[in-house]
Amino acid sequence: SNAEGGYLLETARDAPTILMGKLCVTRKVLLLALSLHALVLPGSHGRKMYSEDMDKAVCDESSSRKSSRSISGYSIQVLTYDRPSPLLRLLKALQEAEYDNTTVDLRVWVDGASTWRSSQKSSRDEVEVIARQVQWRHGDYQVVVRRPNKGLLGQWFGCCGDLDLTTRWVVFEDDLEPSPQWFRWFKKAWESYQDYPHLAAISMQRQHLVACCEYIGSESLEVNNGNEPYLYKLPGSWGFSPNPLVWKEFIEWYSMIERNTTFHPRTPGLVTTIWYE
Repeated sequence: SNAEGGYLLETARDAPTILMGKLCVTRKVLLLALSLHALVLPGSHGRKMYSEDMDKAVCDESSSRKSSRSISGYSIQVLTYDRPSPLLRLLKALQEAEYDNTTVDLRVWVDGASTWRSSQKSSRDEVEVIARQVQWRHGDYQVVVRRPNKGLLGQWFGCCGDLDLTTRWVVFEDDLEPSPQWFRWFKKAWESYQDYPHLAAISMQRQHLVACCEYIGSESLEVNNGNEPYLYKLPGSWGFSPNPLVWKEFIEWYSMIERNTTFHPRTPGLVTTIWYE
C-alpha cells in the first residue's frame, strides 16, 4: 500500500539488484560510491520519460514517514553543451510541466567551448543564446557559463555545491524530455522517503541494463511491480536527485581519491568494471 510510507521500500529489499540503468563510463566513480546506498526509482518507459501509470508511483499524501528536516525549496539543474535542439525540447517540457504553484528554481549550466572541438563552436554558441532567452515562470532562473570547458564529469560535480542541505534538486542532461507530471512524483517521493536511512538518491529512470556479468543475456531487464517505487543499489542518472547529505559525503570522498593514481573504481562482477578496464 502506498499509504504506508516506507512499506514499499521495506518490501523492495528482496528485489533483484543485478540490473541498472545507463550510467556513462565517465561517471564510474559515482557508480561505485553511491551503490553503497540505495535509490528509489519509479516505473517508467524509455528515454522519453512518459508513463500512463505515473500516478501509481506517486507516494500517498498520508505517508507516516515525515521529514525531520523540512524541505526549503526545489531546484532544477540542466547540464548542456552543444545540442541546441534537444535543449529546446527539454526547456519546453520543463516550462510546461505541472508544478501546482510550488516555486521551483531553474539553473542552466552551459559548458565552456572546447579547444579540441572547435568545429562544434557554432552549436555551443547557439546553446548559450537559447539558455539566455528563457523566460522561466516558476521561480528564479540563472544561466551559468563554464570557462574553460569542464567536461561532463566537471558539470555534474560542480553544479550544486552552493545549495543547502534542505533544498531538493534534480539534474537533467539536455537530451531528456520529462513527463508533464514529473515534479508531482518527485515532490511526493521526497516528502515520503527522505528519512529512509539508506536513501542515496531518487531517480526518474527505469533500469534497463543487466549490470551483473553472471546474468548478461538474461531477458529479465526490468522490475515489474505494477509501477510502484522500489529500492535499487545502482544509480540511474536520468532525472537524478541525490540525498544532499550523501552527495556531500561523496564529493568529499571523491576530492580525496581524485589524484590517487593507484585507486581504480572496480566492482567485481559488474559489467561497468569491464567497460572501465
